[in-house]
Amino acid sequence: MLTETIALREFPVVLFGAGHVGAVLVRVFANLPCHVVWVDERDETFPPIDQLPPNVTMDASGIPEAAVDEVLAK
Repeated sequence: MLTETIALREFPVVLFGAGHVGAVLVRVFANLPCHVVWVDERDETFPPIDQLPPNVTMDASGIPEAAVDEVLAK
């Protein structure tokens, strides 16, 4: 079997939109060495917190620029 490491360490992802496309992307990112900040001001569109992968944080603050600034500051 041939494998190749794509990323050696965890990398940040800021994902905008908690609709059906965002939900699929979160499931893909759940298998990668990353931390996802999932941003959508519509809090009701997020799944229940106990159904989120451990590497995902929800942000329903309504200020997407703040999420990007926070990730870039790290």
